[in-house]
Amino acid sequence: MLFRSKPKAREVLLKIANYFWDSMELDIKYQDILLLGSSANYNWTEDSDIDLHILVDFSQFDDPELVKKYFDSTRSKFNESHDLKIEDNEVELYVQDSAEPNSSIGIFSLLNNKWIQEPVYKKVEIPDSDIAQEADTLKQQIDQLITLPPSKDTLDQISKFIENLKQYRQSG
Repeated sequence: MLFRSKPKAREVLLKIANYFWDSMELDIKYQDILLLGSSANYNWTEDSDIDLHILVDFSQFDDPELVKKYFDSTRSKFNESHDLKIEDNEVELYVQDSAEPNSSIGIFSLLNNKWIQEPVYKKVEIPDSDIAQEADTLKQQIDQLITLPPSKDTLDQISKFIENLKQYRQSG
């Protein structure tokens, strides 16, 4: 887990989250700052990114969907203009509605310095044949996509494949 290998990570992550939050100059408070994903779990590796979620109660706004778009846009611009890393691990900021459930196995409150959901170590063994079969399926999809003629439809199909691959990776 991230905290075992990088003890000052909590302090740095809080600074990053607060710097981002202060840059928006809002008159509202966030509820918590969470570390989740592989960086709050036993499957963390030196190549893992760091998922940093700032919890906000979207129900306090007249148009929560508009607020979500604002936060997403601001976050995207902030990430583009800042190289957010702890050592070589990229920090991914996200403003999350506090009503939105987290499916992460480990969730750590950086603000309160305690586990909300402590991960449980579970050794997972996946047969090599299953991995090879899944890799073959993805390779076939990629091969099919690269043979398509250039067009907006092809670009849309490639974008959808990439988005599905990201979701697949997250669920893994």
